[in-house]
Amino acid sequence: LALTYGVGKRPPFAFIPERWKDRAPDPTPTYAPPPPYEFELTVRSTLLPDSPRIDRRATLVRNLSKNFFRSSFRRLDGFLFVVPNVVVGRPQDCTVNVPGPLYTYTFVEAGTPYEKLAGTYIDSKTTPDRLPGIVGIENRQAGLTLASWIDTRAEVAYQTYLSGDGNRLSVLFHTLRSDRLGDAGRIESDTQRIVFAPDFRTAQAEHRAELARSLPLSTTTPDWVREMVILEMMPQFHGGFCGLADKLPFYREIGFNTLYLMPHWVGGYGNADPRQVDPALGTPDDLKALVKRAHSLGMRVLFDMVIHGFATGGAVAREHPEFFTRNEQGLVETHFNWGSLNTDPGNPEYVKFMEEMVLNDLRTYDIDGYRVDANSFKPPNWDPTCSRRPWQASSTLPLYRAMYAAMQREKKDVVFYSEMFGPAWHSVSNLAQDANWAVVTDLFAQFDEGKANAATYKAGMLQLQESLQPGVNRIRFCRNHDTCWFFPKHWRGYTPRFLALDGVHILTGVPVVFAGDRDHPPALEDDPNAVEHYRKLIAVRKERPEFAKGELLLREIGCDDPWVFTALRRDGNRVGLLVSSLAAVESTARLSLDLPGRTLLGVQLVDPVTGEKVPIRDGVVTLKPFQTLVGRLGD
Repeated sequence: LALTYGVGKRPPFAFIPERWKDRAPDPTPTYAPPPPYEFELTVRSTLLPDSPRIDRRATLVRNLSKNFFRSSFRRLDGFLFVVPNVVVGRPQDCTVNVPGPLYTYTFVEAGTPYEKLAGTYIDSKTTPDRLPGIVGIENRQAGLTLASWIDTRAEVAYQTYLSGDGNRLSVLFHTLRSDRLGDAGRIESDTQRIVFAPDFRTAQAEHRAELARSLPLSTTTPDWVREMVILEMMPQFHGGFCGLADKLPFYREIGFNTLYLMPHWVGGYGNADPRQVDPALGTPDDLKALVKRAHSLGMRVLFDMVIHGFATGGAVAREHPEFFTRNEQGLVETHFNWGSLNTDPGNPEYVKFMEEMVLNDLRTYDIDGYRVDANSFKPPNWDPTCSRRPWQASSTLPLYRAMYAAMQREKKDVVFYSEMFGPAWHSVSNLAQDANWAVVTDLFAQFDEGKANAATYKAGMLQLQESLQPGVNRIRFCRNHDTCWFFPKHWRGYTPRFLALDGVHILTGVPVVFAGDRDHPPALEDDPNAVEHYRKLIAVRKERPEFAKGELLLREIGCDDPWVFTALRRDGNRVGLLVSSLAAVESTARLSLDLPGRTLLGVQLVDPVTGEKVPIRDGVVTLKPFQTLVGRLGD
């Protein structure tokens, strides 16, 4: 079905019209521009013959402006796809699913009742750099789900919104394929998928299959990545490179095998000049000695990397004004979030600069890779002198691939660790964070208030896992430098619940532990109890390798206590069992196992911190407050 509309020049309005923040879009717009129309919009809806799916695409054509003296351009900020007032059967029978990192401010809990969201407006951030991008309305009684997403081939991002009018919920996708429309110009949109499935998990499987085609997983991830236990360290924490080198044996003895070193260059995250070592931290030779000391202890070293931009007035900005995006007037633009001069990752000269920088770091310091900071997709480049399409400045994936390939030519087992957490990064990185840093700032308050518990945390983790491709490596943590700097009031030290939740992270993913910040004590080394706790939990990953290398199974194990977290890790014939209490009181939980060929009979659990042995009797286990138990399933 193809429908063509005449479209006049619209008056400017907000990024997403304010009217959609409190009610659904008007099906009969009151504004109808008179012909002749400046634009023609053709929308094509295709019902696939072999599957219950509708694909929607749009073509926008600009008619000749009839300006005989010079050509003119219109700026297109993308296409907006709306599924208005969507419900499957009765609203009271429906639930809403928007898998994503456990944001405290935009997170939609798995299976949220439709009526709870029908009067809300939610900006769910961008895909594929932050979210998987699928939205589902599920009616389990009817056995029917409507799910939708956009296929941008990871060339651009799209923004997802939920907008309720009090009765019905509309789903909006704003694809950020920004471009110029010249005289008689023509632009094709990306494709919206609308899928009908018996349940949301089936729709997720179809979405994952599309991810596998457009964003196949990196095939060069070293085997040791899943065994990483990462220590995040400010280089100034121990007075600079020399002091940190002296302290490394202490951290290595705890069990950390990877050092992620925060910015060591002039300007730090402000990124004045990443080529120049900050003299306040030491000399380049001191930094070389630090890396060499780490390697001698069996630790790998990752440098930080900033790609969002460079500092105004810094050396790179002065030397390379061509690296940056510009507006239509040719003025350099700043990054929408960090205020730095915004780089254009589609610029070949900038890509070459970054390739040379990573090779210099590799050759000079013998590092093992990078943690890449603030690497979300970027705004378009409207520079009128640029021959590339504006949207080609959006995706940082080609830049990633170029840097990684350059390093791999000289050192095969280098790794890239992505701060951003969407599915895009697993095609160009070896591991990515599982959550935004804002998660853990408010999460403990939500635990205290009863708004979240182990069951809701696990449900969010599970739904996100099932929206990503199998085998991805996810980084988990309770604290990092961002939580420390942006939300210091939430830091209450290494409380029993904090340690219990970080124990879950250590045993269900690749853990990152922040060494600390002198301005926001206590640091890890200041708390002997915390040091001992981490040492013993990290040791589990060596004593029981399935907790480091094994496949994470969440759906196959459950319990009837919402404050008890359960998980399995399967590595070959070994299946590890994790049972962890996030409750401040004693918990008695009945476990349920759904894994063919395995049983809970005779399984002995042990507390890795105290050494206490705890039996499972008739599927029931009793845990002390904030206790972590591990074991191995029998055949």
